[in-house]
Amino acid sequence: MKKTLAALAVFLAALPAGAQSGAQSAAQGTEQAPARKPAQPAAQQSPDEYADFGDDISGITVFGEQPDPNTVTREDMDRRGAADLWEALRDVPGVILSGGGQRNDSGIRVRGFGSESMPVFADGVTMANPYRGDNDAARMLTGDLEDITVQKGYSTLLLGPNTMGGAIITRTARPKAPFEASITSGFDFDILGKFAANNEVLSAGVKNPLWYGKTVFQYRGVDHFRIPDAFTPIRDNPQERGERLWSDSNDIKFTALAGWTPFGASAKSGVPGASNKPAKADALDISLSWVLQDSNKGFSPPDVNGKDYYIWEWPRYDRWSLIFNAAWKPDWGKLDVNAYFSKFDNEMIDYGSWANYEFGMHNPVSAYDDWTAGGRAQAAWNINGWNKLEAALNYRQDLHQGLTGGKLGVRVNEATWSAAAEWTTQPFKKWTFTAAAGLDAVTPFEFWGEQNEMSAELGGESISASKSKLLLAAQAGAFFAFTPQHELRVTYARKNHFPTMSQRYSTRFGESRPNPNLLPEYANHFELGWRGNFAAVLNASAAVYYSDIFYKIAEIRVPNPRYTAVTVSYTTNIDRTAMWGAETGFKFTPHPALSAGGSLSWNRYSIIKSWSGVSTLSYYPELTANLYAVISPVAVFSFIPSLQYVSSRYTGADGGEQLEAYFLCSLKAVFQFNTRLSASAACENLFDTLYEIRRYSPQPGRSYSVTFTARY
Repeated sequence: MKKTLAALAVFLAALPAGAQSGAQSAAQGTEQAPARKPAQPAAQQSPDEYADFGDDISGITVFGEQPDPNTVTREDMDRRGAADLWEALRDVPGVILSGGGQRNDSGIRVRGFGSESMPVFADGVTMANPYRGDNDAARMLTGDLEDITVQKGYSTLLLGPNTMGGAIITRTARPKAPFEASITSGFDFDILGKFAANNEVLSAGVKNPLWYGKTVFQYRGVDHFRIPDAFTPIRDNPQERGERLWSDSNDIKFTALAGWTPFGASAKSGVPGASNKPAKADALDISLSWVLQDSNKGFSPPDVNGKDYYIWEWPRYDRWSLIFNAAWKPDWGKLDVNAYFSKFDNEMIDYGSWANYEFGMHNPVSAYDDWTAGGRAQAAWNINGWNKLEAALNYRQDLHQGLTGGKLGVRVNEATWSAAAEWTTQPFKKWTFTAAAGLDAVTPFEFWGEQNEMSAELGGESISASKSKLLLAAQAGAFFAFTPQHELRVTYARKNHFPTMSQRYSTRFGESRPNPNLLPEYANHFELGWRGNFAAVLNASAAVYYSDIFYKIAEIRVPNPRYTAVTVSYTTNIDRTAMWGAETGFKFTPHPALSAGGSLSWNRYSIIKSWSGVSTLSYYPELTANLYAVISPVAVFSFIPSLQYVSSRYTGADGGEQLEAYFLCSLKAVFQFNTRLSASAACENLFDTLYEIRRYSPQPGRSYSVTFTARY
């Protein structure tokens, strides 16, 4: 195999020099991933330019600069034209997208685990909504990010609790030059050429040996999207052919970052007992960042199946965070501390009926007034050349206040915390072993709720606060680097998830029955994986996994306690569920003028025992696949076709209705005028395919976009 690929590389290297230089020039642009260097053993890697706040992963890595299918780089986001987290992760193996519904949310599930048990961390700080424990991924803009990494199952315990399915880790981009600036402006048009959306990103940064700073502003405005022409309207439903009703939204994100590196590039370490050699520039890195997200999601687009739809408006969906990070890297290890405060505010307006909407009549405004505060202390000790010990203590306090018409209706105050330690040892040159253990806990401080719709439905039954819970987390892994370019791994992880405030207490205006006694979930993950590099032109990975989940949380329909002819939602535990499957990803770069990549995921599940009659898991496709190529025939031009496939999946817990499988094809062209200026043009959903990722919610048809980028 190596000889064949090496021969192919030699053959392609003999192509005309014009094609080579043209491809190399185009590869410098932001829209195209550059050619990768051959992999290096971990010992040969240069130190990070900046401290990695809280996202260290135990275990050896021998991959050097090889692409990881579970990591989305800045180049990947630009190639995809991804403006938010939802778009950025669609090509990652095992990722399943959902969207729409009453809340008009865009969700992400990984190997079947939702965002409430697969939290998003920004620079080591969880971004989960205090009440719902999740995120609307389409509201999380990505213009300020360096990369995104998806950890599945076996993931570091040091980040804290509720990572039952793993974690999504984002890193804010730091400045890399004494002065840098960029502007990106993109415009989308529907199939008729009508303006549909725009995305603007402005960035500026400075860096010197003692300090750095950066600001990023991003605005994404969506006017509408158009439903594919194959859509057929339903009688008594307001959705007609053409533009999707209420598909507009506006998002603003502002990031300000300031950092201090007092040792600079030539200062001494000053650590007692340490060598007197010059310290690294990141030996001490202290930073403060402020992130503001201001969103107007507009109205939730109505289901298109008939009269049964909601008219909910989301004029406010805001979050701001203040994050402090400090990392010190002496010779013997690392000390890492962070502290944060985040404020969440959103409003929902319920119009009740189409007539009320037309006359501007609505129920009292429902609002969330939430905040979260916490921090983490983490330390790493390099015991010797083959042993490393890490430990972390995490604490987070969440407060939720639900307001109706400006009046307090519910108040929940509770804390989650964790303590964990991870040990990594490399007793032999090719073998690395890891072991970790920790405790996860939730402590409710306060629950109060006035009489509401559901308590009346319950005939006066009171809703009591949940009890404190303490759970064990543990994991272990064995990694065998049988060559410098290839590694096998076997891992096990036991991870937990505490039910969210919403899952326990929400009544959804009388549409849901609370369950304060909902039990925590926990999962046992087993994985066998491989990753390697062939002749420096093909990087590939594969994994098979099995997850055994106990007390899995699911939503079912049950009779209303007072009106048994009517059903309401009820969140409950399934006794035991298993998920298993296989994933593979690759990136093939035989020549600077040609590269290709893709991923394939096969996902299955089995409900081993159900207390509640649940027979299927909703929106869980068996097969997903992604494929793309980057072709650069001349100096200033790159052509990027891509293909996505998602198989059919059930839409409810009863195993009834299914959504059809779909293929999506897209084309993109990138023009790299010089090292500072580029432009691109793209066509999404080339064949105007009618498809759904959620029942009765058709997705955008064919659209066109143009994007311009200037860098200094």
